Amino acid sequence: MEPYPFPEDAYHRAIELICERADAADSHEVKVVERVAAERKLEWASWERTGWDANPSPWGDPVQGLMRFSGTLPDLDSEATIWDVPTSMRNVDSECRLEISRAYNIDDAQVKEK
Repeated sequence: MEPYPFPEDAYHRAIELICERADAADSHEVKVVERVAAERKLEWASWERTGWDANPSPWGDPVQGLMRFSGTLPDLDSEATIWDVPTSMRNVDSECRLEISRAYNIDDAQVKEK
């Protein structure tokens, strides 16, 4: 599948799945997901990019690519708008709060008591 023309049906199915997952994780976030998805859809469809990879040559096409690795230096002479996409979970992990659950220990203890 190429990014152009915009894959309306596939995008709709993907967003439905993401919204189902968001609802299961935190139902208050579904509206946020829908808003961001609508913004990305508008950008993707209106930019009319013919390639996925917007990384610098020889790997991609910074003019016609849709996304590049996050942190890649932009081409200052280009007016093309590109999505920066993380390639690792490092920045996500640093923003997460860790909580060690004891629920498994409690469940195991209840099973052993029976």
